[in-house]
Amino acid sequence: MSDNAIVAAVGSRTQSSADEFARVHGIAKAHGSYEALVADADVDAIYVSTPHPGHKDATLLALKNKKHVLCEKPMAMNLKEVKQMVELAQSSKLFLMEAMWTRFFPAYDHIRKVIKNGILGEVKALIANFGFKHTGKVERLYNPELGGGALLDIGIYPLALAFDVFGCKPSRIQATGLRMDTGVDETVSFILEDQPGQFASIFTTFSCDTPCDAVIVGTKGSVRVHKPMWHPQDITITIDGKEEHKSFPAPAPPSDFPSMYFDSTGMVYEAQAVSECILKGQTESDLMTLEHTLAMAETLDELRRQVGVVYKQDS
Repeated sequence: MSDNAIVAAVGSRTQSSADEFARVHGIAKAHGSYEALVADADVDAIYVSTPHPGHKDATLLALKNKKHVLCEKPMAMNLKEVKQMVELAQSSKLFLMEAMWTRFFPAYDHIRKVIKNGILGEVKALIANFGFKHTGKVERLYNPELGGGALLDIGIYPLALAFDVFGCKPSRIQATGLRMDTGVDETVSFILEDQPGQFASIFTTFSCDTPCDAVIVGTKGSVRVHKPMWHPQDITITIDGKEEHKSFPAPAPPSDFPSMYFDSTGMVYEAQAVSECILKGQTESDLMTLEHTLAMAETLDELRRQVGVVYKQDS
């Protein structure tokens, strides 16, 4: 749906799965290995959407083959891995970005303008949550070998919003949580202190359904980001007790569009932004910077340390 890029090819671990994906989505070429995909001369950029533990190796493979990379969140399993990816991209002068699609939605574009223009006054707090009841049917959510846990899967969205709102790495982090029998985090509640007097309070869980919304509070007013906060269409701005509701509908999909889930057409905002960056010769996004990705990885490492979640990649 981007007007300056096409999906030229797909790569998978097996030819049969690549062929099926290409058939369903109308993609011209299907490769039965990641090596074959990155060797394709018709491919300029790779979108890495493997399970979390595969992000680093797939990204490094693409970069070594001179491909730009959009890597699904989290960028990698820990800060150590993210640094390797960023260092190779920068030394190779190739584009690299963590695929935080949330940041590119028009609703958040509007919120950033509201904050910049001082409409909320001095921003003091972010209160955000993202949770749903885990049924045990999706293995990657609880298996440490697949990078399971609420923080990396869904907690990263409100965390990224905190970085978007406050624009810096937190000066203090306090977290508590509950681990599953497998050792990954089921629930994490944490507070980030950014500049003095600025706080983010975030709750993420696989134990229950939460409102999945966010509230940004300033000295003059507030903004509520309605569910789903990670790909919003509706916000409410409250100033002096007066509410103003704004809607930003997601693009309507074609009638034959094989959508993975509700509002997935919103990924077009991110795809458009990435392709524009690459066409301009940029090696990173001004909106989703590598500095933020590195700082988020460091923050996630500290949150996991406080909750006691360890992956084999940490050794």
